[in-house]
Amino acid sequence: MGDDLVDVSLPIGPISVSVNGLLRKLFGRLKKGPADVVAERFLALFGAHGVAVQQIPRLLPQVTLAGLNSHDALVGALTNEVLDGAAALFGIQRDWLDGTTDELYQCRWCYKEPARLFEDLATLNPDTFREPLLALSCTPRLSATGGRGQWLVLLLAEAAAELGEGEVLRFCIYGDSWDWGYAPSRIQVKAMVRLAYLHAGRPVPLFRVSSEELEAVRDGKRVPSACVSGHGLNGVSLEDYGLSSLESVQAKEVEELPAVLRYIEENGLEAAAARAVEARRREGAGFPP
Repeated sequence: MGDDLVDVSLPIGPISVSVNGLLRKLFGRLKKGPADVVAERFLALFGAHGVAVQQIPRLLPQVTLAGLNSHDALVGALTNEVLDGAAALFGIQRDWLDGTTDELYQCRWCYKEPARLFEDLATLNPDTFREPLLALSCTPRLSATGGRGQWLVLLLAEAAAELGEGEVLRFCIYGDSWDWGYAPSRIQVKAMVRLAYLHAGRPVPLFRVSSEELEAVRDGKRVPSACVSGHGLNGVSLEDYGLSSLESVQAKEVEELPAVLRYIEENGLEAAAARAVEARRREGAGFPP
């Protein structure tokens, strides 16, 4: 990989500097002891979220610039409080920072239990997101008649912090294997995104990624920041697949709308979505553990 990517041992997404290069610069050598693994992952975590090394103290004031200037200083700065703070800031597992797991995220699940999605949406502070529900796809164009293997990943996003004019996002990943070519999977997704759009008033952008990126995100092993930059897949929003032609001029696959509405009614999702909107009027508590 190039100098601007995390090394293959830490494939969590693009970062602003090479972790190995940074470690060589700061530490003069590449150790692989337990403390060095923690330091490496700590730096990689911020980089994968688009945070430059010198910006870390702005998000975690307990870590000073002096604490980032040498191996011993950084290791000494990585107290339990700091590591817990970094894990909470980005919604990742502390065990990943400790080097005892390769999974950054403890993924959520909602297949056949769609109300879970709205319960999670209800935890978000409405002041900390623009488009809370996002989707990733490795398929150029979703089609109900396109056959199996049209994989999707759903995720929630909220602003963990602001740096300058940009936002640092925190994610909640759903590990469900959504397949647009499988009708039960497709109808549930359409029902959920329809209600998320109608009740929250926010679109559900669809972003194109490679199959490798999609699998890594779905497995909780990659930070999705780089995957959700830009304006989505040719301006396509996933909710258009669950709306009528009267509700959206971009409506797609409207012939399945009766099945979508039936699914919503049978699962009591209107009430679940309404509860989520009401709960979001209160101060959000962040993503569930």
